[in-house]
Amino acid sequence: MEMDLELDKKLSDDGSIVPKKARNKKIRQPNPRSGKGFAAGFVLGIFLILMLLVGIGAAFYMNINDLQLTAIQTIRLDEKTFDYLEQELAALDESFSELSAGQQVLKSDRIKLEQDRTALIEQQAELMERIQEVEAVSLALSEQKAELDSIVSLYEAMEPDVAAAILTEGEDMAQTSIILKNMQDSKLALILAEMESQQASDLITLMATGVFAPTAADDGEEGAE
Repeated sequence: MEMDLELDKKLSDDGSIVPKKARNKKIRQPNPRSGKGFAAGFVLGIFLILMLLVGIGAAFYMNINDLQLTAIQTIRLDEKTFDYLEQELAALDESFSELSAGQQVLKSDRIKLEQDRTALIEQQAELMERIQEVEAVSLALSEQKAELDSIVSLYEAMEPDVAAAILTEGEDMAQTSIILKNMQDSKLALILAEMESQQASDLITLMATGVFAPTAADDGEEGAE
């Protein structure tokens, strides 16, 4: 028992005895090493924060560079696009000029075609007038031919001597030659045989050449008259 009390007793700094329980409740003194550790941790934290800020700044700087590069590339692309658009616009202007020139040529050709069409219509109208004139002349000739055929048939029906006497009495030798020329050869020969030789010769010449050449005898007869 006494030994336990001795163990529980301990001298204090001033030499007094301090019980064991009192020793357990003794205030702990601060450790000088713990202050150094806190300072080191604080510095390390600041360093890490700085590194983080540096990393963020570097990343931001890289992003800015990327954005600048992208902007430059975009500007270059826009310049190429602008050049391409300028070339296309120039090509379109040239095509428009060619188209305008082509339109002018087409317009000129159209005007010329209209003029040719008008001239053709006028020529067609003039041709129709000429055709009508020719048809009128042809109709008149047809009527004259029908009349001539009727006269020729009348003379062919006569006796040759009677027909010769009537034909030689007329003064229009050209008309007489036309009548004789349209007769049948057999009838013509009989009528010419009934005429005087000189009259028959003159009529034959007139029928062959269409020109009447009076003989000297005819000239004498005309002078005597």
